[in-house]
Parts: sequence; structure tokens; C-alpha cells
Amino acid sequence: MIELLKSKLLLLTYNIKKYSNSTTSNYVGKIHVFNYWSENCGELKKMYSKGKVIVLLDREPLVKISKVNGVITPRLVRFDYNDIEKKLKEYGLRIENDNTVLLDVLSPTKIGYDYKPLIGVSIPLIKPEPTSGINFNENKKALAKDLGGQCISLIGCILTMISQIERNYLAKFQSTIQWHKTYKLCPCCGGRLIKKLAKTSATCENCLKIFYPTIHPVSMTIITDETNEYCLLVNHLDSIKGMFTVISGHANPGESLKECARRGIAEEIGLECSNLLIINASQPWPIHESSLIIPFCGVIKMTSKMDIAVNKIECARWFSRKEILEAIKRTDDDPFLKNLPSLIAKDLEEDKNFDVESKLYYVPPPGTLASMLIRAWAEKPKGLLGDAN
Repeated sequence: MIELLKSKLLLLTYNIKKYSNSTTSNYVGKIHVFNYWSENCGELKKMYSKGKVIVLLDREPLVKISKVNGVITPRLVRFDYNDIEKKLKEYGLRIENDNTVLLDVLSPTKIGYDYKPLIGVSIPLIKPEPTSGINFNENKKALAKDLGGQCISLIGCILTMISQIERNYLAKFQSTIQWHKTYKLCPCCGGRLIKKLAKTSATCENCLKIFYPTIHPVSMTIITDETNEYCLLVNHLDSIKGMFTVISGHANPGESLKECARRGIAEEIGLECSNLLIINASQPWPIHESSLIIPFCGVIKMTSKMDIAVNKIECARWFSRKEILEAIKRTDDDPFLKNLPSLIAKDLEEDKNFDVESKLYYVPPPGTLASMLIRAWAEKPKGLLGDAN
């Protein structure tokens, strides 16, 4: 038995070295190693001490704020595993199997070196009683600073983050850890679910069924007029006043994504769009639930009369390219919308009957697929159509 275990261990070690040394493609090597670690919890655990870590502190990413090409953006702080483990222990906080997610495999920096795991660590914090006199937010801020960064809200981070790779890390981290916390029992028999250390799957200890993190498909559509000089945007009731975006909606069972996009347009603005084209892009979105957004573009006559869904939409209207470019500039200069109240106040001061609901002040921040679509149309109108099929 001992000899058998030794030979298995040698085989596992050989496999990981084989991927490091013999695979010509870094990407293929990473995928092989990721799948290997996903299935072999013990081998992944051994590599933790060599890995890099990003942290969610009380569900908020630990980041550093920087300016890239004139745009303010957060960047995730990466730690060596041993360093952050030691630092967290000073505050009585621990990295455990239950609060970690395997996010990626980092390629070897030199030939012959091993792959390393990129690990997401979610650290919950206990809020004191309101009567305790302890300022939770200030203590959290001080902790984040001592760890080497600052915390901002998850949605604020994703909305303003320029790096697509880091946005996707956060999306995967949040979606996976939420799935892990939500699904504790088997939906079929009620048995306990045993999760892989990587959180890539869960097996029922009773009926042995295997479950995987869930994804909800969403369509998103940018609509232009026949001249391609105007774009139709909407402001939702539950959105920020003055920020307009494109139409989107969740897919129903048995519905294609194109039909989902077509239905969403009909539901929100009461118009039919039958000439939809899919755009070669997508975005994972972890807020509320784990979604995967797929974009479309379509053309509708500006003279068509809209029938707005008043239970969903505050305002829907056509905007010129000039208006949208101005809103893009305003958004880049003020991605956290700090100037919005003063902009609205100024317009109302000049005209107390000013229609604030229909004014385009901002578009979605750079970290969103909606922003990419709007910017592509406004800045490179022919380029957007070139990405569509």
C-alpha cells in the first residue's frame, strides 16, 4: 500500500513538472494545471504557500487607486500567500479552506519553474453592537491601510476598473464564493455538499450527484437609428438619475439569446427590432447573481413611437453622437459620479422647470460592457458594426 501511494505521488509530481517544462503553449499549460488542481485538492493545498493572493475584506476588494491614461481606476493588491497569512493572523483573522477560491494559474516566470496559484481569499469581519461605541468602518479602513491598500465597494470597483483581467477575477471570485455560501445542501436529496478546494464543483455525500457554479445568460442591445447618427439609451427606475445605458434582460428557458434581446426591447420600449446582430464580446457580471452578458446591436426608426414600460424605465430617448461623447468625457473625469448633484443643481438653478429626468449627464463607467458598446458607437461608429455578425 505504501509503495502504491509513493508511485501515485511520483506520478502527480511528474504531471505538474511535465506541464511546466514540456508544454509549448503557456495557455494550454495553465489550463492543464488548473484542471489538475481543481480535481486534486491536496496538491492545490501544497501550492498555496507559493501562490499569490487577492483579498475581499468584508465583501469589498482590497485595492490601490491609480490613474491610467488620465482615468482614475482601482487595481487589485496582490500578496504573497505567506505574507498575507501572517499579517491577517496578527488581527486574529485566518485563511481557511472555506474562504478560498482558485482564480487562476500563474505561468512560470522562468523555464523549469513551477506554475503558481492565484487565490481569492474572502475575509468576513464581525460588526460590533451599535451600543459598543466602536466605529466599524474606521477600523476596517485602518485594517485595509495596514494590509497595504484600501477597500471600495465591489460594484464600484468593477464599474471603474480598466483592467479586464482583474474585472474578470473579481467576477469569478464573487460569483464562486456566493455560490459556495448559498449551496450547502443537495437540491435533489438534501444531503451535504462537499466542495472542491478550488470551489469548481460540489459532490453530494449522499447521492453523489455533482454540481457546478451557476451562470445566468443576459442579452444587452445597443440601438441606433437608420442614419447611425443617433443612439437610443434608457434610464431605469432603480438606476442613478442622469445616467443612461443600453437595454438588457435575462434569458428565459428555451429562449435563444437573440430572441431574449428582441423580447427585452419589446418589453422596455414597446418596439420591435428584427435585424439584431450579435457582437463579438461578452462580460461576466457577479452583482446580485452570476450572469454572463452577450451584446447585440440593432436598428430602429427614430420616428417609431415608443411605449415605455413605466414599471421599469424612467426615461428612454434618442441622443446624438455629440451628446454621448460629452457624457463619456464627463464620466471619465468623474467615474464615481461625485459631481452629479452639483450638475443637476446648476441646471435647476438656471431653469427651475428643467427636465432632469431626460438629461444625459453620465454613461456607465469604463468597467462595464454597456460602456464599451456606447463608446464603440460614439468613437468608432463603423467599428461597432465590424464586430457584429
